[in-house]
Amino acid sequence: MARQVAVVIGVSRVPGFTPLAGVKTGVTEFSDWATAQGFQVERFVDFDGEPVRADSIVRAVRTVVDAGDAERLVVYFSGHGLAVGTWDDMWLLSEANVNPNEAINVSKSAELARQCGIPHVVFFGDACRNPPGKLQLSLQGSLVFPSVHLNQVDVQVDRFFATKSGDSAWEKVPEQVAARAFGVFSRCLMSGLRGEAGEVARPVVGGRMPYAVLAHPLREYLSRKVRLEAYREVQVDQRPDCIAESIWEPNVLSWLEPPAALPAAPAPAPPPPQSGPETGGAAEVPVPPGRPRWRGIGRPRPPAASRSAPDEDAGDDDDALLAQLDERHSVEVDALATRFAAAAGRSNFETAAGLSVVGAKLDLALVAGGDRGTFEERGAWHVRGREGRPAAAMLRLERPEGRLWAAAVILPGYVGTLTVGAGGSEQLEYLPVASAPPQRLDPSLTHQLIARASAQLRIGGFEPTEDRDMWAAVEDDLNPTLATLTAYYLVRMGRRGKVRELVSMFEDRDRVVPFDLVLLAGVDAADLRVPVAPAFPMMTQGWSLADTLPIGEDAFSAARRQLAPALWTTFRDISINLADKLVGG
Repeated sequence: MARQVAVVIGVSRVPGFTPLAGVKTGVTEFSDWATAQGFQVERFVDFDGEPVRADSIVRAVRTVVDAGDAERLVVYFSGHGLAVGTWDDMWLLSEANVNPNEAINVSKSAELARQCGIPHVVFFGDACRNPPGKLQLSLQGSLVFPSVHLNQVDVQVDRFFATKSGDSAWEKVPEQVAARAFGVFSRCLMSGLRGEAGEVARPVVGGRMPYAVLAHPLREYLSRKVRLEAYREVQVDQRPDCIAESIWEPNVLSWLEPPAALPAAPAPAPPPPQSGPETGGAAEVPVPPGRPRWRGIGRPRPPAASRSAPDEDAGDDDDALLAQLDERHSVEVDALATRFAAAAGRSNFETAAGLSVVGAKLDLALVAGGDRGTFEERGAWHVRGREGRPAAAMLRLERPEGRLWAAAVILPGYVGTLTVGAGGSEQLEYLPVASAPPQRLDPSLTHQLIARASAQLRIGGFEPTEDRDMWAAVEDDLNPTLATLTAYYLVRMGRRGKVRELVSMFEDRDRVVPFDLVLLAGVDAADLRVPVAPAFPMMTQGWSLADTLPIGEDAFSAARRQLAPALWTTFRDISINLADKLVGG
């Protein structure tokens, strides 16, 4: 029988971060479960005082890949984490505070896993996914999977993360007794893997045991259980991010004897939505002493300071409680989408191409081939593009928090509107100019779709495949913004072939192909009949997925080190020389 290997990583202490007492519990329980399931367990923990370093983990995974005899490889992490961009995660190792490589680059590692030759790879991550603080902005992370191309094996990659990108994962220390501490996600995960809830167990024919935990039922279970447990234990709505690809036959997560379901525990009612000044969502308040700890950096989105009395109809009804939590989440998304929709730029330029900037002062614009002038109008700044050709642009912006460089591209026939917040580019919207031919969707609807997608990416819940209008904007209108956002989503879902179809649609209609689509599709821009622009990723996540760029390795590395934790590519104060290289100067 082929081997099963579990790489179990627990980092409870990173200098400058709150120690996490629940890491030991999670690692111990996961290791015990994996051993009972017949896994070869490789543990990397800091409980004995030795630091956990990236090179030892990389060697362990490489050894398994090179051996070529494993049917399943599971990677479990418990500790501190961050997201340098949406869906662009880092798991912090012991020396992450002093070495930018002492973290695990989760996003790129998961992509490399698809080519490792092991049929089933699973990532479990009990860590925060908050934006980094200033000291963590230069983190690059290490790739734990080797860059091999064993494409003859169809690899299914499951990912189970404790929380949505941008949010916190929580642990609890009951009565401040460290031995009883636990991570909310890990507790729920172990309950699912052990089959303690009947809904996760499925009968299988021809398996080692009569029942098994499969990826899709576990995803559904965790999507409910984590939220209920988090609210029950720490009074927050922690929404896990689970992507299930694997199916039986042959892939399972855990083998079970016939299961026995556990009764559901009662839960308190959620608080009403609170209004925050910046996000329009839950108000950020200090967490009083004795509150549970989060597994990230800076300030998470903590529980509200005051809460309503329990709803009598929802007190012991899980479905009613989840419905109220969903309503609260919907209110937050709607409020943020309204703010994004209010950030409107110009509807037209005389040259039928240009950029508007909302939320920051434009100090300097560098545009490939030059621009046709910059100007201020009605509280926004504008860059008039040249007719008929795409042009990369680097915009030096001034905000009260300091100077930023925002990256974009001027596309013929489109007005691009860049919405800038404290952390950088929050939204990059492309809408056809007023003189453009009619689209399948009215531009006003596309404008609302982009605002809502931006809010969902910030708060959670972006699922474009579930929205018919979204697909019309992507496939019929080939909207550059929504096509780019959807392409990243599709790759996360293991549907890279669909991204290749999108590239072909752009090519067939003689449209400029956004660089990110070419990167994600894995095609060569030189093989396309139409222009590709710009020559770098427009979304921050793309920088961790790219191996290099046309600007050269040195400039690529220098630019990547200066990335800000924004949705769209934003740099801290880079040199004018580097900005000029990025636009092709």
